[in-house]
Amino acid sequence: MSFAASIQAAYAHPGAGPWLRRGQHLEAQGDVASLVEAVKSYDHALALFQGDDLRMRRGRSLAWMNRGSALHRQNTAHAFADAVRSYEEAIRGLETELGDIPESFAATLAVQDGASVESGASPVSLEGGTPRYHAVAARLDTLAAEDPLFLNSLGAAWMNRGVSLQQTRDESSLTAAVASHEHALALLTRLPVDAEAAFRRNLAAAWLNLADALLDTKLPSRHERAARAAREALQHVTPLSNAHLVFADLDLKARRALVVALGEQLFAAEGGGQPARAEIASEASDVIDEGMALGRAWVKKGFQQVSALVFRLFCMGCQFYRMYQPQFLGEFIEETVGGEHSLPGIEDFRLVAQQTLAAAEAELGKPRVWCADDPQAAKRMEAIQRIRETREWLESVIKTAAPTPA
Repeated sequence: MSFAASIQAAYAHPGAGPWLRRGQHLEAQGDVASLVEAVKSYDHALALFQGDDLRMRRGRSLAWMNRGSALHRQNTAHAFADAVRSYEEAIRGLETELGDIPESFAATLAVQDGASVESGASPVSLEGGTPRYHAVAARLDTLAAEDPLFLNSLGAAWMNRGVSLQQTRDESSLTAAVASHEHALALLTRLPVDAEAAFRRNLAAAWLNLADALLDTKLPSRHERAARAAREALQHVTPLSNAHLVFADLDLKARRALVVALGEQLFAAEGGGQPARAEIASEASDVIDEGMALGRAWVKKGFQQVSALVFRLFCMGCQFYRMYQPQFLGEFIEETVGGEHSLPGIEDFRLVAQQTLAAAEAELGKPRVWCADDPQAAKRMEAIQRIRETREWLESVIKTAAPTPA
């Protein structure tokens, strides 16, 4: 039985089906009281999926997944812990169909497949060496071809477990979250993403979640690893981000993670080789500028849901250009806060721009001892002049936009 047929059978179950549907209806309402009642509905469904045949096992896994979602959305420490347990129950039920696969299979598969993921500790080889690995990989590839929805659901369960673990913010849970996202990726990377947008979305989200989790840890090389993960997310969403809002949302979030990771690398490279720093700075500026253009385009279409992400990226861009490329700060600001733009909360954008320009001018204008004909001194003076021009331009824009007193 395909996984899709199993889901239909679960909702058609005479006892458990109505409880599943009631739980989803309550969950869709979104308030805390409804989410608590949704969990109770899923508990009723779980009690009615009796037996160990395929339909019952998959029905229970579906109910555990839904239960985890309703708990996660309650946004409390206790609910997050219970959500992790719910996702683990879903995983346990689904993985019985994979046969005898060691717990460490995901990290090993990822490394041997050449993917850019790695666990916090050294990967553990699959028992039996290469032949054992090929047997596991072949089994997963067969599932990806014959029943990709099953593999997608199992990967989503690992990913959701990782997201709930991230909410506790302690180091052990964050490290476990990284491993959970890597498990998800070992499964989701095998899916035919070109054939189904939902598969591509889940894969990109898993890469993004891995990047975010890594940035919150103290794991070795976390910033480099987070940057690689964010780039992978962008690779999957960028072709669709101009046409589909869900991919635009993932695109902007991945850019935020990538800029954070690159910023940390720039900070760590202070005093190091100029070519390496210049390369990192160039990538960061491209990521920011392309993200701002994408966000502005969606806002102009009337989709103001992305405006908060655009504002966060704008703030990051202001700080980046102030610190690393002040000669381009004015141009970056003018592209976003000009009088022709109607971004929601444009006053907040302009306030950030004013503060950033003032800080940049003060930093560049600090007294220094310069040698005669120093090219850096000339560049600094040019940057100061450009920033002053932008400050004057911004002041005129703000005065023009201000309402006339009655």
